[in-house]
Amino acid sequence: MPNKERKGKWQPFDALEGFKEALENTKYRRFKNSKPDILPDIADEIDRILKESVLLHKKIEVKYFYDGYVLNLSGIITVIDNINNFFELNGKKYKIDSIVDIEQKN
Repeated sequence: MPNKERKGKWQPFDALEGFKEALENTKYRRFKNSKPDILPDIADEIDRILKESVLLHKKIEVKYFYDGYVLNLSGIITVIDNINNFFELNGKKYKIDSIVDIEQKN
């Protein structure tokens, strides 16, 4: 048998098809959390920092809730749209309601 044919014959395979993906999906769902409650005074502080960062072009760090996890985002906000409830950070749109915490960076 030529070397080229032998090489393809003994390739590893997934004996339990789909098991690896199911295991990763279960692990992902297991560590999901519910969205933390935001108090009104913290919501006002988030709103103030958002507006200030757009006017002064300051860099911010945002803790953002998405799909059961809190993500850390950082950058400069370019657009805030209160009517459609989103802000734009680093060219991507995010919901304002999903902000958990926000900090200004110098």
